[in-house]
Amino acid sequence: METEEWRAVKGFENRYEVSSLGRVRSLNYRMRKGCIRVLKPAMNSDGYLNVHLYALDGGGTYKIHRLVAEAFLPNPGGLPEVNHKNENKSDNRVMNLEWCDRDYNIHYGTISKRIVAKQSKAVMAVDPETGCVVYTFPSAEAAKVKGFVPSEISRCCRRVNNRKFHSGLLWMYAIESEKSV
Repeated sequence: METEEWRAVKGFENRYEVSSLGRVRSLNYRMRKGCIRVLKPAMNSDGYLNVHLYALDGGGTYKIHRLVAEAFLPNPGGLPEVNHKNENKSDNRVMNLEWCDRDYNIHYGTISKRIVAKQSKAVMAVDPETGCVVYTFPSAEAAKVKGFVPSEISRCCRRVNNRKFHSGLLWMYAIESEKSV
């Protein structure tokens, strides 16, 4: 079992502490000196856990993983971003975090594969004269194997500018074919 170490939150010393396990606590909860309470985080629209920290000159909402990294991880290179090694945005333990640059963070792990999987839809090509299905592919990207241009297929399937044809074939999402063919 991991031991929990607490350190002051930079800029909020003597008010808040952050732990090596990714928790944040107030040292003067509701302005009562010595009343310590662990704060309940909120998840933002991007899936990161945040806390709101108050100070005499205002305050703001802060991402917990950033608070943990600033308190526990040295950053001699002055790297601007914090990466979650296991790709779980709510796992803010020190051992799961690392400083990195934007390019590394964007391309880390399986993010590209997950985006493609989420966005890819099966497509099919229909001969406009016969109405017969000529090709079926698991995604527009897969059609590249036969020399088709994935971006053009995607535009046809989405009917961008009423476009339907690429390389003389009518393109549509395979799920649409059940309704329209």
